[in-house]
Amino acid sequence: MALSRDDALYDVALLERAYGVSPCGDDPSADFFTRVIALGCASLRDLDARLLSGDRPGSARIRDRVPTSPCDPERASVWCAPAAEGWPRLGHARSMLGQDGLVDLPGAQPDADVYLAALIDEDLERASDESARSAIAGYAVLLEWFDAAAPQSGRGLRLQLGPVLETGPLPRGEALAVRLTGPERGRDVAHVIPGQQAPTAIARASERVRLGAGDIVAIGPLGPSVRQSGAAPNLDFHQDVSAQIRAVGTLRGRAVPRRNESR
Repeated sequence: MALSRDDALYDVALLERAYGVSPCGDDPSADFFTRVIALGCASLRDLDARLLSGDRPGSARIRDRVPTSPCDPERASVWCAPAAEGWPRLGHARSMLGQDGLVDLPGAQPDADVYLAALIDEDLERASDESARSAIAGYAVLLEWFDAAAPQSGRGLRLQLGPVLETGPLPRGEALAVRLTGPERGRDVAHVIPGQQAPTAIARASERVRLGAGDIVAIGPLGPSVRQSGAAPNLDFHQDVSAQIRAVGTLRGRAVPRRNESR
């Protein structure tokens, strides 16, 4: 687990060692669920405040690693709450990859949808918008990969989440710019979703299914998929795709063909 500050990553366990603090007792490497859900990010906010003050030990800075998905796949489920009315779809958290992940994808033509992912730290059932808002621990970008030739097959099974968990509130009263970038000619296509829609989508999902602390609720998809948008007219395996949500982050990934399939 790491904290992001001014485009640098700092390992949480190494920060605590450098600062001489250990809020988790004898377990300085307590898992993400304990830190974020059980402790409500309290110890992480204290560490970030010290980083913000300028106390940034070089021994804790991460130089050779990239962040993985900001959730514990052993505990978390993924609920894709459509922007329109509809029953939430259950995703497969154990398969989630992080930044620069290579997504093992069956089929002949890769495609991807982008979602705004919200990590919740309370159980929710028939929640109000305000209750849903207070239960959001943070936001990340989520990419859902699928075969363009069979877009409804295998939904929720091949996911990327990251690059970090943004714990600050989303901008209020303005839209979040969502940008998908494909490999061809560097063309981008932007879409928008009002930031205040996230709690409403979570509240609607909780009316249909009981949500648990540690669940990821993916709101979207936001705009057309990569191929539908025209950003990547010849998207193929092994080609870079990035999804950016302003104020949340940019997630990069590639689709790779399933090993037992020849192309």
